[in-house]
Amino acid sequence: MLTDEVLAFLDRHSVGRFSTVDPGGQPHIVPVCYGVEAETVYFSIDQKPKQAAHRPLKRIRNLIHNPRVALIVDHYEADWTQLGWVMIQGQAELLTHGHEHTLAQPQI
Repeated sequence: MLTDEVLAFLDRHSVGRFSTVDPGGQPHIVPVCYGVEAETVYFSIDQKPKQAAHRPLKRIRNLIHNPRVALIVDHYEADWTQLGWVMIQGQAELLTHGHEHTLAQPQI
C-alpha cells in the first residue's frame, strides 16, 4: 500500500530507476518516466533506436521470465539533509491493449 506521503513524493518527481532481473539473476536497471494512478505506477516501453531489430527490449524479456520488479525514485541535493527516496517493489504486468492500457496513457 502506498501512503499519502509516498504518493506525494512520486507526484513531485517524474523519473525513476526500474529494475528487473534476467534469467541468470543479474539485475537490469533503466531510467523511466512514470505516472501514478491510485496505487498503480505506469510507464511506457516504446521503441528505442538502440533496440536490436525484431528483439524485445531486455526489460520486457526479463518481465516475461520474472515479473518481480522494483522502482526507485530519488531526490538529490548538495545539502544531504534534503535527500530522499522511495522504493516500490511488486509485480509488473505488460499492458499492450485494453481498458487499463487506455486509462494509463494520460498518466505517462
